[in-house]
Amino acid sequence: MLKRQYSLANLYYGEYLKKQNDLNESLVFFEQAKELVNSPNDPDLINDLDLINIQIAETLILLDKENQAKKLILESLEKQSLFSKERLTFYALLEQIYTKQNNYVELVKVKDSIIFYNSQPLQRQVEQEFNVLENLLLISEKQNDLNISRSRISRIIEISFFALSVLIIIVLSLKFNFDLQKEKNTRLKLEKDKINEELKLNRRELFSKVNFISQRNDYLNNIRDKLDGDLNNFQNLKNIKREIKNITTSEKAYEEFDKMFSQVYPKFYKRLNKVAKLSQTDIRLASYIKMNHTNNEISRISGISMRSVESQRYRLSKKLNLDKGQDLNNYILEI
Repeated sequence: MLKRQYSLANLYYGEYLKKQNDLNESLVFFEQAKELVNSPNDPDLINDLDLINIQIAETLILLDKENQAKKLILESLEKQSLFSKERLTFYALLEQIYTKQNNYVELVKVKDSIIFYNSQPLQRQVEQEFNVLENLLLISEKQNDLNISRSRISRIIEISFFALSVLIIIVLSLKFNFDLQKEKNTRLKLEKDKINEELKLNRRELFSKVNFISQRNDYLNNIRDKLDGDLNNFQNLKNIKREIKNITTSEKAYEEFDKMFSQVYPKFYKRLNKVAKLSQTDIRLASYIKMNHTNNEISRISGISMRSVESQRYRLSKKLNLDKGQDLNNYILEI
């Protein structure tokens, strides 16, 4: 569009120069306008080219360059797309040339052509309008086919998009249900494993306690048997006292306890020793606490007073670097 406007500007300025009788300069602007619209594919530019060629031919005739003008006119008349008005103008210019050259043979032919095109303007106009109408109908038909195709494509795209959306929703729903079921199964398995571990732990603790109580009872039964003897015998009482002391301080009993405890809590001693360097008394106190024994129970098991138990607890808390107010039992149970 900008190219055409620039071409028309050159054309109008060339016409102005021609009216001012500046023929050579006007011819330069006509040629520039012609170069800008020299496109065989655009109907508007083709019509502009015919108008420019008319101006060039007229200017060449005024400059007495009839042969150049005649060549340009004949080339223009060969075009089938030339409108009747422009064709008659070219014939009129050709008439001027042949008149100046006294070429009467060609002049007669030109006049015949002028008469022919002047006698059938209506027919040519009707033919042109019919061709235009036919082209418009053809364009309308093509446009209609194009619209139908677009409508079909649009409908296919909508259906495909809807089907794809439904498919995506179904896939996402199946994936969500699958992940949810997988998560449920994992959670159930973890809960089941946890319950089984708790049951095993309870069984081990019960077994440990039973064995420990059984061992203690064996010692106590032995003492009871001795008590059935002569209590007035000083030596007998001394032996019983020694047996009681052996029961409460028996290293063998503690070794058996440690062995059994390690079976129930296989990693407890190892983790505890990583925290601090503890004595055997500290470790056994921690073991009793791990088994949820109270201070009173620990006192009876160890054969020491409650005060001694509390002292041992205090020392153990210090060695474990517990904060003030931090519960020793909770700390031990979490190990």
